[in-house]
Amino acid sequence: RLVVESKLLSSEMSAMRELLHLVCDVVVELDVELRLAEDSPKTAAFLTMNPRTSTKGKTLQEYMPKDADQELFKERMLGLSTSTPGALHVTLMGSHGHLFSVEMFYVKVYGLDGRAQHL
Repeated sequence: RLVVESKLLSSEMSAMRELLHLVCDVVVELDVELRLAEDSPKTAAFLTMNPRTSTKGKTLQEYMPKDADQELFKERMLGLSTSTPGALHVTLMGSHGHLFSVEMFYVKVYGLDGRAQHL
């Protein structure tokens, strides 16, 4: 039974990610410490203009020049107690110091191990 549930959860997560990729420029997964869970050339290109830049282990706050945005982001992500999705607007700083506004959509999900992740 656990194997079936594991396959079902994996399939649902995969479908959710694919749907997000259809409507979002970039989709990332954050670990419980709000760090990028894996390298993503698309995320690297979006943030640094270099798809070969490693993103794994970095925080999105590193790209937020405004303290208020960093605090809002952290408050929203760590304050989530349920899987209710949300959105927020922040300013990111890309390569060469260029600032751009983004709308972030987020949801907290739990793996089979019970650990929280954020999409």
